[in-house]
Amino acid sequence: MLLDSINYCVKGILLTIKREARLLSQPLKPMEYQNTYALAVSQTFAKKHQLAKISDLAKIQSQLQAGFSLEFNDRPDGYLGLEKVYGLSFKVNTMEPSLRYQAIQTGAVNLIDAYSTDSQLKQYNLLILEDDRQLFPPYQGAPLMRADLLEKHSELEGILNQLAGKITASQMSEMNYQVDVEGKTAASVAHDYLVKEKLLQQ
Repeated sequence: MLLDSINYCVKGILLTIKREARLLSQPLKPMEYQNTYALAVSQTFAKKHQLAKISDLAKIQSQLQAGFSLEFNDRPDGYLGLEKVYGLSFKVNTMEPSLRYQAIQTGAVNLIDAYSTDSQLKQYNLLILEDDRQLFPPYQGAPLMRADLLEKHSELEGILNQLAGKITASQMSEMNYQVDVEGKTAASVAHDYLVKEKLLQQ
């Protein structure tokens, strides 16, 4: 009985937090890129087996050795979805997310799950397979502002909305690469992008 009461209180608190968060935040117009799930292979492997989209994997299922994060492996929009939507079934090794790229680089696996803007996609020259049956949900990037800040500085909405429809997944991956691999600061990379797109004077 006590545990039920505690659970009830916790649920009530979480609902209140979510409700207040919605009231306090204001989403602005989304950018082009989506940081969604993706399947990636090496360029060599893709060329050898003529792979361009996820459905192409069906012809080489028996040769696939995947390295998936535990979360992706158990998600309905992850490996379970690949089985259901694409009819795929292959050997999977679950591993820590940080180990996937090492594994495909060393040849321990030939297929990994990724996020479409990961810097490692550029770092290791990997190919993202097209999700031709739209399994992965869209996770479009967009600025999120506090409602009270927007109320005080309404001009910020127009300024930030200049990014609407801009920044592709490949551009975001490139910028992540500059920060994660080349060691540049996020501020300097963002500044360079805005100058290049003529959204900011140098």
